[in-house]
Amino acid sequence: MENTKKNITLLKHIIESMNEMVCVVDDKSNVVFSNSKMERVIGTKKDRKCPGMMGKNDCDICYAKNSFEQGRPQNMIYELNGRVYNVALSPIREDNNSIEHVLEVWTDVTGESRLKERLTAQNRLLRNDLELASTLQKSMLPYDIKARNGIRFDMMYLPCEDVGGDFYDIFFTNENEVVFYIADVSGHGVSAAMLTVFFSQTVRSVMESQLDEINPAEVLTEVWQRFMKMDIQEHLYITAWMAVLNLDTGELKYSNAGHIIAPLLYGGDKIQMLESSGFPVCRWIPNSNYVQKKTTIPKGGRILLYTDGLSDAWRTLEASRISQEYETPDALARGCLKIDAFEDILNVIWKSVSSDENMSRLSDDVAMLLIERTQ
Repeated sequence: MENTKKNITLLKHIIESMNEMVCVVDDKSNVVFSNSKMERVIGTKKDRKCPGMMGKNDCDICYAKNSFEQGRPQNMIYELNGRVYNVALSPIREDNNSIEHVLEVWTDVTGESRLKERLTAQNRLLRNDLELASTLQKSMLPYDIKARNGIRFDMMYLPCEDVGGDFYDIFFTNENEVVFYIADVSGHGVSAAMLTVFFSQTVRSVMESQLDEINPAEVLTEVWQRFMKMDIQEHLYITAWMAVLNLDTGELKYSNAGHIIAPLLYGGDKIQMLESSGFPVCRWIPNSNYVQKKTTIPKGGRILLYTDGLSDAWRTLEASRISQEYETPDALARGCLKIDAFEDILNVIWKSVSSDENMSRLSDDVAMLLIERTQ
């Protein structure tokens, strides 16, 4: 008997020392015990109703009743008097395994709950900003450019996130000259998107300032110089391949700023890679030294530009790839360049790599740009 009294006293001391509020209710939702903290904070006392029923006749869902009926612990979030509580309910089994009481442990989680609400609101705002950034970024990409002056285009852009780092652009400087490029910014998300805006706007600004002959190497050099004047972290960089095409002669001047995937030129009989050395637009190098080369796109010739995201998708989605005809993405691109139907080429390339079901598995953006000189 003495030991029993000591154990009961010890148990009361333990419950009174708890930081949580504790009470025990019977199957009629009457309180048969509550520690002093619950009595002080909530006003729950013996012979009163369950604290969850304070000020009302019944609860929409009685978790204490569920604990009685189901014989297992329950957990709930409950708001009372402007505070938020996490309530853990556990059935108390007698020696005969019957359940006559339920233990309720109330923990004040108001701070955590308010923080979660603020974080949720901030995440919602961030999500809205990302959606706006995505809309703005996509609006900067050329689309549905009509064939003109003996040249036509097709393009495809597949970001792995809402905003991506791959992009391209096409613009005519006059009736007989068109400038186009494909570029890739390190990383993804907002920082990458902002660099795409910088590159796109800077290229157009430089183009407008060049009154004489336009040379891709000079344009990229000016972009690099402006990039160096900004306080950009060293891990951020831009790779780009840029060209100027004379529509009368088919002469193509091009320069490379670290774009590792060389464009493919198909002249009707063979395919050649338009390779050229060059560093990315970055802070790692003391000067740019971009090299400019020339070639000719014959009538009926095509040029395909794409980013390394296609190669990444090829490796990532290898197991689920629909077509096993080609061993490498380069072989796939070369094969598809010869397809008669110009408008089918990019779709065939992408459908040979992926499907709508596994788009979520992409780890990098994919961008492709196709140009054909028709006459």
